[in-house]
Formats: sequence, C-alpha cells, structure tokens
Amino acid sequence: MSRKKVILFFPRTGWDTEGVNLSLPLPLMYVAVPLERAGYVPHIIDQRINPQWREELRREIQGGDVLAFAVSTMTGRQLLGAREASKLVKQLDATIPVMWGGVHPTLLPEQTIQNDFVDAVCVGEGEEVFTDWVKAVDTDAPWDDIPGITFRRAGEVHLHKKLPPTLDLNQHIRPAYHLVDMKRYITTRLFGERDFILMMSRGCPHQCTYCYETAFNINNQWRAVDPKLAVDEIEYVKKTYGITAVTFMDDLYYGKKKWADAMAEEIIHRKLNMTFRADIRVDYATGFGVEYMKKQSKAGFKYMFVGVESGSDRILKFIKKQITREKILESAQVFHEAGVSPHCSFMAGYPTETMDEVMQTLSLMLEVTAICPNATTSNLQIYAPYPGTELFTWCLEHGMKLPATIDEWSSSNFNRVNEHVWIGDKDQNFLRKASYFTYFLDGNTVANYFRDKPAQKAVARLYSRVVRARVRRHFYSFMPEMSVVAALKERDII
Repeated sequence: MSRKKVILFFPRTGWDTEGVNLSLPLPLMYVAVPLERAGYVPHIIDQRINPQWREELRREIQGGDVLAFAVSTMTGRQLLGAREASKLVKQLDATIPVMWGGVHPTLLPEQTIQNDFVDAVCVGEGEEVFTDWVKAVDTDAPWDDIPGITFRRAGEVHLHKKLPPTLDLNQHIRPAYHLVDMKRYITTRLFGERDFILMMSRGCPHQCTYCYETAFNINNQWRAVDPKLAVDEIEYVKKTYGITAVTFMDDLYYGKKKWADAMAEEIIHRKLNMTFRADIRVDYATGFGVEYMKKQSKAGFKYMFVGVESGSDRILKFIKKQITREKILESAQVFHEAGVSPHCSFMAGYPTETMDEVMQTLSLMLEVTAICPNATTSNLQIYAPYPGTELFTWCLEHGMKLPATIDEWSSSNFNRVNEHVWIGDKDQNFLRKASYFTYFLDGNTVANYFRDKPAQKAVARLYSRVVRARVRRHFYSFMPEMSVVAALKERDII
C-alpha cells in the first residue's frame, strides 16, 4: 500500500472552550495546503475537541497508509498532549517519522530533538519546508539540506544548516478549511457575533525583551498579504461560513500604517459590514491619531488588542517596550475619541520589579478604564520567561533553573510564580491574588462573559466595584473573597 497520508496533530492548550475561545488550528491548516498540492493527504486531529483522538489515531495508523506524523506546539501545557500523541505513534508504528514544529521546538530545537519520540524539528515557518521534508521521507532522500530542519539520525543530532526562506504570504492566503469542521471553531469572543480567526500578516520589528516573537520570527521581518487579496478572503469566509466578525491573530496587524489604511479602504468600499479585532501598539495608536483611528473604526475595527504590560516607566524601559506611561494614557484618549474599545494586557513579576511598581501597574489599569470606559484589561498576568528571549537569558544569569524536560516546560504559564527566584514569598502570594481579582477590575470582562446570565452578571459587576475600590486605596490586607475567586478561576468559570 502506498503511504501518502500525513497526520497533523494539534494538542489541547488548557484554555479550550468550544464556542467561546476555541480557535482554528491555523498552523496545521496552512501547512496542509502545499502538502495537498504535492499529492499527499493531510489529516488533522485536534485533541482540543476530540475526546476519542487516541482511537482515531490508532485507526489511521493501523490503516497502513500513514507516511508521517507532525505536531504544532507552544511552550506550556500543549507539550503534554504533543508528547502523549507522539509516543503513541511510535508505539503503534516505530517506522513513522515524527516532526515537531511551532513556537517551542523553534525556540529549543536541540533540546526538543533529544526526546526519542521526536525525529525532526522544523525551525520557523513550515509551509514549504515541511512539504520538502515529507517528500524526502516519501522518497527516502536525505534530510541534510532541507532548510530549517534539525533531526536525529543513528543517535546523532544534525542541526539545521540554514534557515527556511521568507514566505511570500500572497502564495499562502487560504488555509485548508475543508479539513476541519468549521462550525466548531466559530466563537462568540466578540460579544455574540459569529467570529473566527484569520491571519493576514506575520512578523514584528520590535525587540520587547520578554516576547517570544523576537526569537520565533528569526528574521523579524514584517510581511502582509496584498490588501485586495486579503479582503477577498474575508469576503469568502463571510459568504461561505456566515462569519460576521474576525479576530486577526497577526503578530502585529498594524505593522505598516499604509497597509492597514488600504485594508480599511477596501473593506469600506465593499461594504462588508463586519466587526474586526486586531493588534496595535500604544505608540502606533498615538502616532496614527484620532482621525486615522476613526476610519479604522468605520471599517469595523471596533476592538483592538494593546500590549501595555506595565505602569512603571522604569520597567517599560527595562523590557524595551519603547512606550511610556504618558503615551499609554494618551492612547486611551485616542481610542475613546475614535470609538474603539481597546483590550489592554498587563503583566507583573518582572525581574527587578518592586512592589511599588506593581502598584503603579494596578493604578494604571484604573486610569485607562477611567479615560476610556469601553476599555477592557487583562488580568494581571505573571511574567513567564520564554526561551530564546533577552529577558530569559537574564533570568538564567540570576538564578533561574533552565527546564530540562517536557514536564518542566509544560508547567510554564502566566500565573506561575513559584520558580521566579527574584520574587519573595510574600510578594508571590500577592501576585497570585492579583492575577485573580484583576479579572474583575475593568467592570466589563467578566460581566460580558455572563451576559446571558443576569444574576451572575450582577454579582460580577458588584464585585468589580469592590476590586476597583481596593486598587484605588491599595487595600489588600483583608480579602476573604479570594478563596471563591480563585476557585472560579481554577475551574475555568472566569
């Protein structure tokens, strides 16, 4: 029997609520397209929505036509599912080569390839080089000259000799929608609209010291799909799947002012009447100005994700964010006047950060929502060191132990502080509490989550007032409600 099937596996993340935040497995859907063009048969298994994934994987492999198995995984809980599935493949048929791709393997190819259930690692973008690797597997050709491929042969590790070429995104616009059950990935994240994710640009030119993008996008070049082709795709998903909203998962959607303006022009011209959410930086919003942002809002960009991160100018400089507290507040005014609702992310637990600087961040969260009442804020996420980043190196140099196994890396998340050697026990305890109670700080996020449950929504809004009063007065010494809030978060109710 000819082996032409390639199994593409997407592990669960731990934040996988169908209809709410379950997103398309885009990395697999993109690599599937050139595979099909080359005559292979990609088959996607999504562990997040398939409780019988083991049975499906066994059935596919026992069919005898599986040529290769591939996983896309980030650092964190996804690693556990990636490992379990890869081990199962090797148990069922040890001759099937296993490749890992995505953020974690790209950042740590040498460590990843040490696992005996991984035969190859794809470093960087995989659309074209993955197909080249599958062809090599199919024809029993050597893997040595395939760019971006690190592999193990006869117990010896062979590092990639060169990086994969930069993709022309105009040649990789449409993912393989037909390989997944699309209705299961339509979410309500934009307040009840039929929403799912798309990607129309890649890369980020900035050098934030905490961000994995600085290591993952190796050449850091910002690229985008031609606006007319991009809006063609948006129009296609609207007509085909009844989509009314799109969340762009680009690294930095507003990477170039002229491109984003051309996108807005095309959307307005075609009268799509849709809602969009995309990433923008604080300094871009203030630099573009109110009139530009009003045009974006007119095109449907009513919601924007904004990386604020800290209320301390010293910390913002330390993490090379290239913004200031003053600019953050100025951007809030721009969003308010333009009719845009920003979702602002905040973090704490940075190396060298003092508790006074954490309090500055909490205060800034209040100030932003006072200037822009439609703004939402993330909970106060705890800084998680990503391998390959500048700040990760700092952490290693100051006593952090480098995780050496899949288990150790899988425990990395944005609410884990017990291995942050630069934070004292008392401060760790406060940061844990803050990562929970700040879910309620903006008065909108949790209430919107309970928008169809009036009683819960009323309680959420009431507790938001309590949280805002605490932050305003910095009163945290007596918080009897924290056991209830923590339990709700641990059960993924909030």
